[in-house]
Order: sequence, then C-alpha cells, then structure tokens
Amino acid sequence: AYERTASAAAEPVAYPQVWLQPLPEGEPFAADPASPYNRTPDWSADGWLSYYDPGKAGFVAFNPDSGEQQLFPNETGEPGDWSPQAPHFIAPEILLIENGYLIPGGDLAPLPASHLMRFERGSANRQDLSIADVYEDVSPAVSPDGNLLAFARKYLDPQRWTPGRQLWVMELATQVS
Repeated sequence: AYERTASAAAEPVAYPQVWLQPLPEGEPFAADPASPYNRTPDWSADGWLSYYDPGKAGFVAFNPDSGEQQLFPNETGEPGDWSPQAPHFIAPEILLIENGYLIPGGDLAPLPASHLMRFERGSANRQDLSIADVYEDVSPAVSPDGNLLAFARKYLDPQRWTPGRQLWVMELATQVS
C-alpha cells in the first residue's frame, strides 16, 4: 500500500490517494476508487489496511480479501498504529477539556487536547488511553509484542507546559477496556 498523487500538471487538484500493489505481480489499484482523497496507509498483522479519509472524517479499516470495511471516526487524521496481536488501532483524536484554561476576564474556556484513542475492529468500542488530562499525545507506536505503546506527549496546562514533545512509554496491558 502506498500514497499516490497525480501530477499537478495533469489535474487541477492533486490529492493523495491510497493505492495497492499486488505482489509479486499485478496491476496497482486504488484502495477506494470512490474517494478522491485518502492517505497514511498502514497494515495490521492480520492483513487489514487502514487509511485516513478526510471526506469520511475517519480512518477506514479495510480487508482487501473480503471487502469488509469499518470506519473509526477521527478528526485529526494524524497517523495511528495497529496492535500486532489484537484487532486494535490506536490514533490521536482531538477532545475539548472543559474549563481547560483561563481567558482574559477570569473565565475558564475549553482547551483542545489530543488524546490517544484505541478503536476495536468489529465493534463500536473506543477507549481513551491518555486518560482525562490536558495532553497533546501523538505518534503512537505499538511494540512488536503488543505490550507497550510509545508516543510523543506535550503537556498543555500552564503548570506543566512544555515547548516540545517528550517520548513516553505506556504498558497497554494496564489499559485493557
């Protein structure tokens, strides 16, 4: 699976689109010919392809063998990662933390934060792995054994605010839903 973008000279608007190349031979084809724009392909260990489709506002999990699809709603489109032993896909999502920061005049306003959400293929279940706090968690990477999750974190609250992101590691076994 790869992203393919038409030449800007060939079309008025050139958006990336996920394509599949059958191996060892065969003609490449679009993962979703009806969608003019999708990106960030990623394979699960059991042969499901995920890609972000902005028109559908989510990640599409697609089984090329059966044609089965599932949508994981997501506003960010930031890349996610599959867990190797479970049908879980983890990706950052924007949440509004109520009373997250002080605005001029003394009122508290919602603060947009990015939390890591674990989606379960085959169900509508999703779990917030970041737990309720004012973080910007992005770039999830699941360890090969599926026990650990590495990710980048930036604190957003004034007491712990950081100018950049630090590498964090979480045990996924303690986060089972």
